[in-house]
Amino acid sequence: MDGNNRETLDFERECPPMLTCELLEAELERRRLNRQTAILALSGILLESCFLLAALLLRHEFPVLAAACAGYMVCSSTGGGILALVYSAKRRELLCQ
Repeated sequence: MDGNNRETLDFERECPPMLTCELLEAELERRRLNRQTAILALSGILLESCFLLAALLLRHEFPVLAAACAGYMVCSSTGGGILALVYSAKRRELLCQ
């Protein structure tokens, strides 16, 4: 051996998996959905950060409005967390099949 640990693939003995247009389109759609999900999650985090900043800035002059912003932020974050847990559990269930 020359010290190379590379595995050489013998395509004459084994055929690589067939790629079809449907498989490629399904992979493209899966990636598009993952990208859209990530953008949606980031926009939710940005919106929650805006509500937190509004609550902090308004706490002295408008305490009721600041409390409303903080309450909305807590409810929204809780709901988003629950949805993320359900989504990840559903995805894990689909991957195990």
